[in-house]
Amino acid sequence: METFDIYTADGMRTGRTAPKGTLCGEGEYYLGAHMYLYNSQGRFLLQKRAETKAIMPGEWEIHMGHAAAGENGLDTARRELAEEIGVVVPAEDFVHVARFVWRRYHHLIDVFFCRADPELSELTLQEEEVSAVKWISREEMIAFVEALEDKPVGYREAVLEYLRNAF
Repeated sequence: METFDIYTADGMRTGRTAPKGTLCGEGEYYLGAHMYLYNSQGRFLLQKRAETKAIMPGEWEIHMGHAAAGENGLDTARRELAEEIGVVVPAEDFVHVARFVWRRYHHLIDVFFCRADPELSELTLQEEEVSAVKWISREEMIAFVEALEDKPVGYREAVLEYLRNAF
């Protein structure tokens, strides 16, 4: 059974863990990672969530996942990319942009950008998580992030600043 670490809002592990799917209590959070994967041509990879997913089935999204107990955000980012699309990215190729506290969902979110150049035909999609992938331009990614109304304003602002200034 998968478990996750329980954190405080300031990102400290409480020393407690909980089984995956457990709802956090007041002042409790779990860690997740969001990954914006781009290639050397400046295009960004989106993945389409499997139709069987409980949350946002069939929707195009960035790469994301929850940290297993003992993992940090970077460990999570690397594991999720390898599991969901078969891309192994060295740790040094990740840039940590920010950590956000998403109080509404009891999430701490580490946001990363990373570069890799896989061919779509080389990707191995984890069918219970991902049904398709596609490359989009930086301009399309900016529009995609601007439309993420479900994400906190500070999250969108930080990601957009990085997208506009780092490429």
